[in-house]
Amino acid sequence: LVLASGLWAAAWVSHLVALRQLQVRNLHWPLEPALGEGERLQRGFQHSYAGLYRALREHYGVRRARALDDRLDVLGATADWQITLDRERVRISAELARQPLDVQGTRYAEVLRYSMATIRELAGAAFAQTAMRAAYDALPWPEREATNRHCFVHTPWATELSLSFGDAREARLRLLRQVELFAVCDDSELRALANALEQRQVEARQMLLAPGAVPEGLWIVEAGEVVLREGEQIVSELRRGACFGVLEPPAPTQSYTTTIPSELLYLPPTALQWALREAAPHAAEGAERLAKVRLLERVPIFHDLPRARLHELAQAATRERRPARSLIVRQGRSSGALYVIAAGHAVIVRQSSAKDATGTLGPPKVVARLGPAEFFGEIELVRGTPPVASVVAATDVELIALPHAALTTLLESAVGTARGLAQVGTGRELELRAMDSIQHGTLPNNGT
Repeated sequence: LVLASGLWAAAWVSHLVALRQLQVRNLHWPLEPALGEGERLQRGFQHSYAGLYRALREHYGVRRARALDDRLDVLGATADWQITLDRERVRISAELARQPLDVQGTRYAEVLRYSMATIRELAGAAFAQTAMRAAYDALPWPEREATNRHCFVHTPWATELSLSFGDAREARLRLLRQVELFAVCDDSELRALANALEQRQVEARQMLLAPGAVPEGLWIVEAGEVVLREGEQIVSELRRGACFGVLEPPAPTQSYTTTIPSELLYLPPTALQWALREAAPHAAEGAERLAKVRLLERVPIFHDLPRARLHELAQAATRERRPARSLIVRQGRSSGALYVIAAGHAVIVRQSSAKDATGTLGPPKVVARLGPAEFFGEIELVRGTPPVASVVAATDVELIALPHAALTTLLESAVGTARGLAQVGTGRELELRAMDSIQHGTLPNNGT
């Protein structure tokens, strides 16, 4: 009796554990393009049945899974479902596939109802319900929506599944609206992105990107925390709405690691390219704007600006590429923009206005060299006068051009930024005058 009681208790505990931790291995269906609603409905039904079969096989063994297969073979032949079930593979006859969607949906719902009834007999009602939830949650979002509309509505568990799916969908859309990368996407584009995202449950202290790794997709934090480490030092903490991956690959000494069990959304490389190209083309604009904002944040004079202001500047800014040795700004000719260097180097060249004894101007002189996150064009902006020096690309250079009109509006309210620009411009102007004075021997005695 003691042995029998112990075995019974062990079996019951095992059953409870299986219900609480039902995770079917490899139960993941990739997002695939579909020609229409009918194709999505058929795939949704096929994946749902496959999920039920795998759940029963993995938690209760091959014998019970074979019993499910045999029982449904008999039912299918008797009722003429026009559906062939071979283990987890589902084949739909061409005749049924040509039927209207409501007819197909009713037939698929009938098969799933008998599948659930058989699983209840083989493994219990609680397991059957949990397995249906796992199979449903594994469906890609487009297939889940199609089966909700045409198939699950004819089943007794439809209300619970549909309500939970609707809540999850709205929560995911709210999350995507918070992601800076998708700030310019409309609701239809956000829904397409939500369909393409894969949900990942990640344990604590798991490294997502190793130092110097080349990321393949895009990660978005839905819940939990991911830290960016520089060696052993934490550089930043990423929480809900933060994204990382292909847009910000880790440096050779940086890594991304979870600190607590976290829920992340992952956009695989193919889905990301598809989203940027077709489903959500405005996301490409968001990526460009985000890159501009990150560059402006590195410029000291913009450090105190709110993120909303930086987004306004990024929206007004344009990206320009100039080859080496090309003239970017000509001395004495208005450029109408403040330039920030994103990549490459440029030199400031000064042509003195003083003439030598023969009445000719001296040769132009290189007076400064600028690199990434440095800027030029502030004297023209602050003083309202033409540029006092030329700027030439020393290498192939990538620039962010901020129109003076956009900056003028900003400087009226951003006192700190205006003061910073004025200080930089005044300092550079004094340096240029001092160099002119040294070159022509007219430096005043007080050294100013």
